[in-house]
Amino acid sequence: MDEDVKIPDTLTGLVVDRFSPLYDEARMDYNTGLPPFFPKYIVFCFDVHDVQNAVRWSQAHGLPIRARSGRHSYEGYSLVDGGVVIDVSRLNQVELTHGSGKAVIGAGADLQPIYQKLWDDGRLTIPGGSCPTVGIAGLTLGGGFGSISRLFGLTCDVLESLEMVDVNGDVIRASESENENLFWASCGGGGGNFGIVTSFTFKTFPIDKVTVFTLTWRWPDLRAVMKAFQVWADPQFLDRRVVPILKLTSEQAGQVAVVGEFVGPLEDMFFLLQPLIQAAQCAPAVRGPTAVYFFAGLKPPHAENGQLALLLLPHPFSGQAHEKFKNTSAYQFNLFPDATIDTMYGRITGR
Repeated sequence: MDEDVKIPDTLTGLVVDRFSPLYDEARMDYNTGLPPFFPKYIVFCFDVHDVQNAVRWSQAHGLPIRARSGRHSYEGYSLVDGGVVIDVSRLNQVELTHGSGKAVIGAGADLQPIYQKLWDDGRLTIPGGSCPTVGIAGLTLGGGFGSISRLFGLTCDVLESLEMVDVNGDVIRASESENENLFWASCGGGGGNFGIVTSFTFKTFPIDKVTVFTLTWRWPDLRAVMKAFQVWADPQFLDRRVVPILKLTSEQAGQVAVVGEFVGPLEDMFFLLQPLIQAAQCAPAVRGPTAVYFFAGLKPPHAENGQLALLLLPHPFSGQAHEKFKNTSAYQFNLFPDATIDTMYGRITGR
């Protein structure tokens, strides 16, 4: 650190310690299935200066640092025992630069308000996830896949630049023309490992006709649906405007479903669905254009003067829901043969 940089005497922002009545809620992330963490301080930053102070103060006092945005680190990587959690959730501005198609988004902004703001201000969007309370920072720095990624790419693919506080507490910027290696590493290379991001600049895309569809079958049709779906949904051949999800729950649910999102006119969507509908007979249901709300599990907004009304999400201290869970993902590289489908059917039904 440069000798002329003064170490702050105290942390700034909203500082929560073990003696604060806010402590138990402030130290909690979304997944409560993990053992509890006991940070020394949780610092809610209101501006970049607060982030700088927190980094410099923590470094000077030899305390470990964790960066936190939307609290959705499923394995608790945004928490630490005996250290400082630097929370940027208050840095949540969403500003659209009209004419350039670029959006400057604070690192603490959650996805649903981002989508709503971009829609309200210009019928624009960025490719991102479906969970409404996921923070933009963790999503982007980890790559970021969502329901329109087949069409527009990952969230990090549309990132144009970022602002970051580094290990010395200095503000640096990274893009394809400035600190290029840091920018490359921040496009899916890891979370808070290179610094604490305070804002992102994204390329946006016009969005208009978006429809959510649902196809349902009786439970005994599961094998036929799985076989038809994996052929129809082959990403090498399926139209990139379609993102389908095959939902296999349990026999008690009584049905098998494919839900999906389509960007484009209805007549194109029905044409693209026909091979799947014919292979495993069913009737589609169209749910309308409130796609981000549907996949987020939220009630759709009400129309106000031709606009979508903003859905207000809970404040970090308003008792937002937490859950206990373990989550993982896997990828299919080849079509499942009939024997594999039979095995999956047996495991799902418990027979």
